[in-house]
Amino acid sequence: MIFVDSIRIAEALQLRDTVIVTKYEVVAGDTLSKPAQRFYGDATLYPVIAVPNGIVDPNDITVGQVLLFPNLTNF
Repeated sequence: MIFVDSIRIAEALQLRDTVIVTKYEVVAGDTLSKPAQRFYGDATLYPVIAVPNGIVDPNDITVGQVLLFPNLTNF
């Protein structure tokens, strides 16, 4: 599991310079996995959101915070 997460984080790091196509405002009860599931169809892709937004702890987001979502269709 740790190996898989490391790979996902490494992939997310490569996405920092991609074009941002979607903005999302955090609502009560959100964790990064919820919008990852909604926008990417896979809750485990939350590092793709965390890294470009400078989020270290995926549970440490606040209501009203605006998150930027990289376009994954080019990968």
